[in-house]
Parts: sequence; structure tokens; C-alpha cells
Amino acid sequence: METIDYLAIYLDDHRAGAAGGSRLARRIADQYGERPGFEAAHDLADEIAADVDELERIREELGVDGSWQSALKRTLAVVGEQAGRFKLNGHLFDPSPLSPVEELEGMAAGIFVKRGLWTTLLQLAKDPAFVGELDPTALERLVDRADEQLVVAEQLHHAAVSQLV
Repeated sequence: METIDYLAIYLDDHRAGAAGGSRLARRIADQYGERPGFEAAHDLADEIAADVDELERIREELGVDGSWQSALKRTLAVVGEQAGRFKLNGHLFDPSPLSPVEELEGMAAGIFVKRGLWTTLLQLAKDPAFVGELDPTALERLVDRADEQLVVAEQLHHAAVSQLV
């Protein structure tokens, strides 16, 4: 296998995670976005969805169109996100007060992983094999945006924890 083949697998894995992460961010915004301290949840969900679009654009530019395995991974990630709603959290039919705390921790973990993707691609963009294939300036912007998203996720998490007491 060539480097691009491994990169394709790597991008497919991240695309699958992005599918689940984007759905989680949107659900958090829809369920909790009207609570005090959660006003930024809608903008964060929009940014995360835009990051999925950026990943798709990068995949297209590199000629990584995805395979049936990619589609399967994406489906499994979405199913996993939906299954994550069913937690043994002391509440059978309604969300526990812990639900937003746990969901925001999961979302923050996803943002951190996505930041790793952008930094990996930024490093590759500087490699002679990928010069002209990847835009370092765009990738630096995506790293910065992930950093900002982590700050917002932490603020939302703080709001969720403060609502526990």
C-alpha cells in the first residue's frame, strides 16, 4: 500500500467520527441550546458541521472518494452516537441531569481528535509529497478553530455542571 492509501483510510476513519460527532453537537444544541449558559451550542454545532464539509472538500482534493468501508464506518458511527443516548443514568425515559455533562465531554473529546486530524494534515502539507495538495493556511485556520471550539465546549461543560447543583 502507498501513503495515499493509508491516508485514505485515516480520512475515512475521521469522516466516520465526524458523522457521529456532528450529530451529537446538533442534538446538544437542539436539546440544551435554550438553557442559560448554552447559547453558544447552536453556533458550535454549525461550526462542527462546517468542519465536516471541510473534511469532505479535502478528501475530494486528494482523490479520496471513500469506499463501501467508508460508508459502513460512517453508518456505524451514527448508530454508535444514537446508542450513546441509552445510558444507564438513573432515568429510563427522560434525560438525566448528567446527560449534558457526559454528552459535552464526548463532544469535547471529538473536537480534540478532530484537532489532531488538522495538525496531522498540516504536517503533511509541508511534506514534499503533499505540497500543492493540501493548503497549510486553511489547515492552520482549522486548527485555530478547533482550539476555539474546545474553549466553547469547556464553557458549555461548566454551565452543564453548574446546573447539577
